[in-house]
Amino acid sequence: MIFGLKGVVVGRGNGELWIEVNGVIYGVFVPTSLLNLSGEVILYTRLIYRDEQMTLFGFKTIGERELFDRLIKISGIGPKVALTIISTYSPAQFQKIVKTEDILALKKIPGVGPKTARRILMDIGELKFLNWDRNGIITKAIQALEGLGFGREEVQEVLMGIEINSLEEAIKEGLKRLSKR
Repeated sequence: MIFGLKGVVVGRGNGELWIEVNGVIYGVFVPTSLLNLSGEVILYTRLIYRDEQMTLFGFKTIGERELFDRLIKISGIGPKVALTIISTYSPAQFQKIVKTEDILALKKIPGVGPKTARRILMDIGELKFLNWDRNGIITKAIQALEGLGFGREEVQEVLMGIEINSLEEAIKEGLKRLSKR
């Protein structure tokens, strides 16, 4: 597994960045918000192997990668559509859309029609989307990390998908992930 890449952007084309890491250039498909990156970058990656082809996808945050992983588990959502969803909405925005069952917002995503939007809402719900706010722990952790000066959306992104048993664990994991940004 390739967890991430740290290297220098040497080019771009067709929705991907070309990143040189120790003399090897990787083609990495990224959300549209990252296509203008230059210089040294760190991307959290997911390698997809299908039909004898390997494709590498890269994300700015672990939260984006975790959302990508959950989306591609949904029937009819492939890596390209999942990447389009992440290009359209941040993980925190997507969480709000799912929580409020905003089918109109989902239909604004290129390649997502009414049928796919309903499937996303149904399947994500079955996955107990991101374990969000179990016993109010996540809300309290967000408030605590905001009190330390971190932005709300940034905190929500890093806390997405974490498995925790206590408020202390959530805050520690949040700080750990925020320090890697």
